[in-house]
Amino acid sequence: MKAKGFCLLLLLLLLPCIGMAETYTVENEGYALTIDGETMALTMLDKASGKLYASGADPDSVSGNAAWKGFLSSSFSIDYVSGTSTSAQRADVRTGEAQLAMEKLENGADFTVDFPSLGQKMKVEIRLEADGLSILVPGDAIQEYGETQLCGLYLLPCFGAARLNEQAGYMLIPEAAGAIIAFSDGKGMGNTPYIKRIYGANVGVDRSTSSRLNRPAEEITLPIYGMAYSEEGAAFLAVAEMGEEAAEMLAYPGGVITEYNWAAVHFILRESYIRQTTRTMGLPARETNAYCRDMKVRFYFLQGEEASYAGMARKYRQVLEAQNALQNADTSYRPRLDFLGAETEKFLLWDQLVPMTTVNQAREILQDALSRGLTPPLINYRGWQSGGLSKNYGSGAVGLEGKLGSMKDLAALRNETQAAGGAFFLETDPVLANPGRMYNMRLDIVRSIGQTVAEIPTGKELYPSMYYLTPRRTAEILADYQKTHQTDFSGVTLATLSNTLFSYYSAGRNYTRGEALESAREAMGRLGDMKLALKNPLAAYYPYMAAYLDLPLNCTSYSFITAEVPFLPLVLSGHVPCFGNYNNFDSNQQRQLLKLIEYGANPSFLITAEEVQKLMNTNSSDVFTAQWDVMADTVLKTDEEIRALRAQIGDRVMTDHTLLSPGVAQVRYGDDVFLLVNYGDQPCTVNGTQVEPLSYALVKGGGAE
Repeated sequence: MKAKGFCLLLLLLLLPCIGMAETYTVENEGYALTIDGETMALTMLDKASGKLYASGADPDSVSGNAAWKGFLSSSFSIDYVSGTSTSAQRADVRTGEAQLAMEKLENGADFTVDFPSLGQKMKVEIRLEADGLSILVPGDAIQEYGETQLCGLYLLPCFGAARLNEQAGYMLIPEAAGAIIAFSDGKGMGNTPYIKRIYGANVGVDRSTSSRLNRPAEEITLPIYGMAYSEEGAAFLAVAEMGEEAAEMLAYPGGVITEYNWAAVHFILRESYIRQTTRTMGLPARETNAYCRDMKVRFYFLQGEEASYAGMARKYRQVLEAQNALQNADTSYRPRLDFLGAETEKFLLWDQLVPMTTVNQAREILQDALSRGLTPPLINYRGWQSGGLSKNYGSGAVGLEGKLGSMKDLAALRNETQAAGGAFFLETDPVLANPGRMYNMRLDIVRSIGQTVAEIPTGKELYPSMYYLTPRRTAEILADYQKTHQTDFSGVTLATLSNTLFSYYSAGRNYTRGEALESAREAMGRLGDMKLALKNPLAAYYPYMAAYLDLPLNCTSYSFITAEVPFLPLVLSGHVPCFGNYNNFDSNQQRQLLKLIEYGANPSFLITAEEVQKLMNTNSSDVFTAQWDVMADTVLKTDEEIRALRAQIGDRVMTDHTLLSPGVAQVRYGDDVFLLVNYGDQPCTVNGTQVEPLSYALVKGGGAE
């Protein structure tokens, strides 16, 4: 009782956002949550760390205009448009003339939030959980009764915001495999925040995605963010648990517009798009119907040694495990060899097949590699279907291209791979569509919500762009694939589907990203016992994943990113094997090797039997080195080095990661193995162990103090 009384007294003394208004406190063993009934302001006391979190900034400490003051100090805000305008305005529960009605509950409170001048009304459910806090807006409780249109929601957007120079810490963002942004002092940060769509760009709005040339920005595949307060030994991980399929991740370093470091999820209800008025021109517009669904963010609080990005990763792993969202797949070390079967080039007026690796050539390469000591690999056969890689897109054909061999030969390749201890996958892309084919444009090809055909530029002359197949057609192709191959070829690599999500127009109506996501889940689920290798997949598809391909090892080069961190490898370690992008094409091979080693990822190589000059006039013209005779020594050397390291690590799981200094990282496996990685150009010494420049060292029994 004394502890409880002390907590309540502390809350009353420290509440930054609550004056003399009615307050309501609920608590459990770990936390005490106080809610202001007049403003919906929250404070959350983490009893273990003593950290007091506020739902927003103190309005008196925020400089700038009234809109930013209201937003930063509010626990709930909305976006809306009025009349014919497509530019969204923002309203919040502090300055937006909102009327609030609170219903007290044993574990939190329900608020009815009404903006009468806007004609917008919704319900907000706030709950104290056993391990944190959650906030939910039920989709069926959103009411639009006025002249404005609701475009977006922010749930606790500035929870735990840190002011300039007040404390040390950082924000975790889901950029690539993970990155952190140190709390800023406002110097040299510019005016650009971090804003990206969760689960990637929406081609249904943008009409075409950005070109894949010149290393495009990495997409967000995880619906998470976090904040760590280094001096206080406290942190939280925020997970968008519902409605994340149509949302943006925001992170504002201090000095970017405001003097606060803050991060949030922006849920989108009405997309902005271009409505075509002529064949080549259009006007900005907003969707007519709001995408109302349940939208929820859950906050998990961490203390002590867990209050770090590595602790956040361990917590997220526990969350996924509790949801049965991670398979316990075979995580044995294997290098990955992607054989490119065939491509297509133009010959006079016709398309002509360009065989690059027949099935029997792949068998010969495999036998040669194994005889020279290669670890039995994961083999992924690409471009094996009728017409070759690019020509096959959209055809629905699931049979082997005759010029590459017979199904008997393909079965022999599979058998030889598996007999050696490797794994065998056939790659298929059930989403991209070659525009040179005939389609039912109404039912099979994705149109944007502006009713224009959605395209992805390739940057190649033969096929300058590709279409997207509708989820209905994608499901049909996967059903045909399963019917044909589930018995003999149970390993399938899904390209494009695993990391592409869009809203779209088809057959007379708009479909949401949520509907497309559910369709993809159902299609993957219907593949049954087939083993799926997914390329840089969205977190929503993790329950179906037996192997993670194309793990992003590098972030987009944003100036405000302090460091890249292996958040995702920490989450997946011990559950699913991860393979990096192709090692063929990295200009700094040693740094690429170190990144694979630090992230616990297996190496990947694109391999052909024929010389790559034959690809010059195909859509794979950017492949400049892949021939086995050229790549063999690099493949074997890389494999030998990583295999030796993994043998010392054994079956231990990656459990921790620490940035010891700029360019020096420590990775812990289990409790007693430490991997030191030095990206610098000078030797470094860690706890008596010297690590040479651009090198690494494995230490058993003790790491950095």
